Amino acid sequence: MRLRLFIIGILLVALAISFPLLSAAQGTAEVQIGQPIAGRLTPDQLEIRYAYEGQVGEQLSIAVEATFDSYVELQDDTWQRLASNDDAAEGSGSVLDLTLTRSGLMYIYITSYSGLSTGDYTLRVSSPALQVDDVSSIVYGQTIEDELDSEVDSVPFAFEGSAGDEIRIILNSSEFDAFLTLETLDGEQLANDDNSAGESDAQIDFILPEDGTYVIQVLDAFGGESGAFSLTLNQLENGVVIDAPAPTAAPVIEVPSAGEDIVLGDSVEGQLDGTALSYRFEGSADQAILITLTSDDFDPFLTLLDSSGAVLETDDDSAGNLNAQIEFTLPADDTYTIEVGSFFDGARGAYNLSLSDAAVVVVPTPEPSGDGQIALGETVEGELTRRQGTLEYTFEGEAGQVITISQHSDDFDSFVRLLGPDGEELISDDDGGDGFDSLISAYALPENGTYTISAESLGGGGSGSFTLTLDSVDLESITFGDSIDGRLSREGERLLYSFEGEAGDVVIISLSSEDFDTYLTLNEPGGDFPLAENDDTNGTDSLVGPITLPSDGLYQIEVRAYSDGAIGRFQLNLSRPEVVELESGQEADGALTDDTSALVYKINGQAGMRMELRLSGEGDVTFALRGPDGYSVLSQSAFLDTTPPFETSTVLNQTGEYLLVVQPTTAGDEVEFSVRLTLRELDSLDEEPQIASFSDNVFEAAYQFTGEADQQYELVLEPQDAKGISVNPSIDITQNGTSVAYISTSGVDTVSLTFTVPSDGMVVLKITSYAYEDVDVEVTLRPVD
Repeated sequence: MRLRLFIIGILLVALAISFPLLSAAQGTAEVQIGQPIAGRLTPDQLEIRYAYEGQVGEQLSIAVEATFDSYVELQDDTWQRLASNDDAAEGSGSVLDLTLTRSGLMYIYITSYSGLSTGDYTLRVSSPALQVDDVSSIVYGQTIEDELDSEVDSVPFAFEGSAGDEIRIILNSSEFDAFLTLETLDGEQLANDDNSAGESDAQIDFILPEDGTYVIQVLDAFGGESGAFSLTLNQLENGVVIDAPAPTAAPVIEVPSAGEDIVLGDSVEGQLDGTALSYRFEGSADQAILITLTSDDFDPFLTLLDSSGAVLETDDDSAGNLNAQIEFTLPADDTYTIEVGSFFDGARGAYNLSLSDAAVVVVPTPEPSGDGQIALGETVEGELTRRQGTLEYTFEGEAGQVITISQHSDDFDSFVRLLGPDGEELISDDDGGDGFDSLISAYALPENGTYTISAESLGGGGSGSFTLTLDSVDLESITFGDSIDGRLSREGERLLYSFEGEAGDVVIISLSSEDFDTYLTLNEPGGDFPLAENDDTNGTDSLVGPITLPSDGLYQIEVRAYSDGAIGRFQLNLSRPEVVELESGQEADGALTDDTSALVYKINGQAGMRMELRLSGEGDVTFALRGPDGYSVLSQSAFLDTTPPFETSTVLNQTGEYLLVVQPTTAGDEVEFSVRLTLRELDSLDEEPQIASFSDNVFEAAYQFTGEADQQYELVLEPQDAKGISVNPSIDITQNGTSVAYISTSGVDTVSLTFTVPSDGMVVLKITSYAYEDVDVEVTLRPVD
């Protein structure tokens, strides 16, 4: 098997070859839909971000497969959390399924759940709406000859399969190293293979778990190569290829043949037999028409063309339930053609096609009714139609009142908005409830006035009946130092508690239960944004914090079970630990007891410095260092009664206030300890090269230099008198806490690379060697003219 070399940002380093890394404009490696990225968390790289350009309404699935317990967040352009997940996937993986409520630059943040675990991971971002875009079809017994373009990540093929089908997929190519994946339609990978067909060819043998559409992805194992390939899909029986079933003869139905006429008001039934059919009609300038194509046998696809063959409009599923519909105003007197087809090539089955006058059937622009009312505690029923794509309901609210809005439909993917008294949107939700239901949970109204709930379908194309419920929520108050004994008495129950917090408060919230697996969430004032959430920091108990509150206001704590079906008693604790300022060269003593479960130290750090910590005492502690942005920089466990004392260090890449949190490893243990802080400046690459010395227990070297905005630099790593030793470095370059460039390599000797600094100021460069041998490396940095 050929070695598959993964590099963050899809960069490949060859022996002594110089290549560009991320530009200043890119800042952080960018991820694309359908492009898997493999990486590694190391002791010096415990978290990483990827940039993503999103569009409002876009459906995303962000999946992380890892050798450690992974944690993933979607963040906005200021690195504030939009959504997160710990363990929705099986094993140690994370999956975040959501619909974007904003457009623009976002970040996918990956770390371990503990903040200190390391290992390999693979990130995959998929979109149900994009997974089937431009997908060719393949059927059992078929072989397809095609070509992989180096400019695309993969070539997808879709096929229909049934539960229990035993299949074999073979990918042959003499021009690139073949790599196969088998996925569900929503992007979940079921199997992959590199060379099971021998040499560089790939083969997957698999039994399908359920009826449905599956996607085969044809890739190059190394990325960036191109060439011709042959893809074969076969059905097996007891491991032996069976002949593909002959197409079922289509029943004889009297319908217009390809190219025959259809007139306004007609509705015809037909049979698609793997090839698109066409119907002609005469149209007039400015005539509004409505074309609808429905089928229970395939995914309909419509195309409208003029007499010259120019495509005027296409549609896949605007009629709902995968059916197609085109509403269009004709530009001129002409003979037009309707092409009836399937989203997947080669599909067969019955269909119904209708052509009507849109002006008679539908109002072009749906308008909300504006005359509905709903009261607190009330559930109303409504129906969305093509005429009425939005229904609005008003209610009277008071400042500080906490409400919950839920919308359920069996007919469409619901979407709900809450508008304030001024008509501006306050909050919206797509599928915060069960399945495709919408839920705005525990939202605190900002002022007195008349509020409006807008009941819609996601994307505006759905129709059908729905129920809408408006409830008020009573919040029980909790104060710092309180411990509340409570009970979840019904399945799916969520209890809410509120407390007054001030900007800069450092708080710790814990939730424990002997009856169920707990889940804890801290919401910002207003309740529309989770500041932090946690499932199982200590077994099945949850812990949020220490976290610094960003503003004054009434914060919400949500208590629930991880499983909706669980009930039982719980204990909730809220504390505000004392924060002690710790300076370089200072040693502080601390004691952890039942009354003091955590100690917090504030450290003012500067980018380009190395922070060294030494802990001694009796007992075991867990400590975490959080950066100015609130994210974990360092997290470890320490056995204190050892000689010499426990020591650790990390390189700071941000300037600002850091929080060091020390807690007993086992809750309730009493521990006495001392902690000593030392801050040291990093060696500089501004004037001359530096020598980095690595060994079997020294893996890291860090340097700083003064960067100039938009200046390109060349970095060269060259081993000294170390024949045959590969340094195998990972290189992380940051400025002001933002990644400028990051790569990880193996099997290389001298490394030469270029990168661009985004702004004036200090740049931090960290090198981690995985050679595990004694080797000195000369590190040289020079500006590129």
